[in-house]
Amino acid sequence: MKTIKVISNVATSVFGVSMEKSFTRMTTTPLKSRTLRPTFGSRMHELIDKVMDEKWRLLFRKYLFECFFDENNEPWDKRFKAKSVEIISVDALTGSVKASIKFEEFEIETQMGGF
Repeated sequence: MKTIKVISNVATSVFGVSMEKSFTRMTTTPLKSRTLRPTFGSRMHELIDKVMDEKWRLLFRKYLFECFFDENNEPWDKRFKAKSVEIISVDALTGSVKASIKFEEFEIETQMGGF
């Protein structure tokens, strides 16, 4: 899975890591793949090669939302306090999903592929 683009009008250099890089790390790192932070990452990789039906859409939204928070429901990156995730479009032929994630202070529209 690869994040193709992130659209945002928010400053990109806080905490020494750009928002795009932080967003990409949280969404593409498989859950439990980091030894010192096993709860960091997402389960998005579990959706690869699955049928893109309503259950898949629900899991996509759930996994994308969950990846921004730790086991105590605190955001991994204080800039990313997710409020909601909506799927804009799904292209089952290419395995591409366009989604909108609303955070406390801004919104990101992203397109992910590789499903």
